Amino acid sequence: MPSRERRTEPVVTSVLTAVAFLTRIPIRNAACTPEAIGRSTPFFPLVGALLGMSNVVVLWMLPRAMPPTL
Repeated sequence: MPSRERRTEPVVTSVLTAVAFLTRIPIRNAACTPEAIGRSTPFFPLVGALLGMSNVVVLWMLPRAMPPTL
């Protein structure tokens, strides 16, 4: 029976490849070959949702952190 680490390794690599492909964040372990990007496409909606949620958090907190005159 394969260990849990070996089964999750391709998933983590695919998520990191999706993050590297869809953003400008440099990911050291992301393989940016056409095959790796093809394997990471199921994770594009997940990465997009995480990016959208981070934007919402920033836009929600920014008015509270800045003075009202700005």
